[in-house]
Amino acid sequence: MGLTIGETTNNESLLNNLQKTAKKESEGLQPLSSGKKINSAKDDAAGLIISQQLLSELTALDQAARNASDGISLVQVADGGLSSITENLTRIRELSLQAANGTLGGAQRNALQAEVGQLQEQISSVLDNTRFNNVNLLNSNTAIDLQVGGEAGEKLTVQLQDVSSSLATTQAVDISTASGASNALSVVDTAIAAVDSFRGDLGAVSSRIESAINNNRSSAENIAAARSRISDTDYAQASSEQVKQSLLKGTGNALQAQANASSQLVLRLLS
Repeated sequence: MGLTIGETTNNESLLNNLQKTAKKESEGLQPLSSGKKINSAKDDAAGLIISQQLLSELTALDQAARNASDGISLVQVADGGLSSITENLTRIRELSLQAANGTLGGAQRNALQAEVGQLQEQISSVLDNTRFNNVNLLNSNTAIDLQVGGEAGEKLTVQLQDVSSSLATTQAVDISTASGASNALSVVDTAIAAVDSFRGDLGAVSSRIESAINNNRSSAENIAAARSRISDTDYAQASSEQVKQSLLKGTGNALQAQANASSQLVLRLLS
């Protein structure tokens, strides 16, 4: 009878161990199949909280980078409009130089002024129609704040200028006379300088925006790596643990089968 009680106790111990091993083996499949070391709070409560905080920071930085990219697009649109205006002003200056020459007559200067008029209309069209998301970029002194960081105060300002005021005298240029053509030269030079100054400001703020984008991407890369170390499955370790539990389960099954066989032998001897 002592042998039978001992065998029963051993069987229960083997069965408990086998059940624990089977449970660990089953649980070990989830990280391998999902690719995530933390699949629920019970896996690692602290790690889950940190991982979610890092995810929040990561998504914020990604959105901030997209915001900054929109800012780059806005600056590029504004610069494109200014570039077109500069081309038109340069052509007006060229025509003014031609009209200032004493060898030209009134009819010829009138023909040159006709082209100047077309260029002036084109400048007005650019001023009125250079827009980004329905915001006019060249005829108002507007400050546009870009949210370029993951926190509330991380903003960068693009200061727009009312270029139309700087070009008002240019739009009144008349080179149909020699004196008018001579006066036009200084007027156009002043206008070109004003446009170039605004383009320089836009170029500087564009560089700052690009720097913010690069910083966001670098930070996002580091945060993603940190989050991966916390939450992603280490396949080498997980696979090794899975093999271990499979071996333990196989050994447990073999021992349980042997224990069952011994118990059946005792029962036959007693019967």
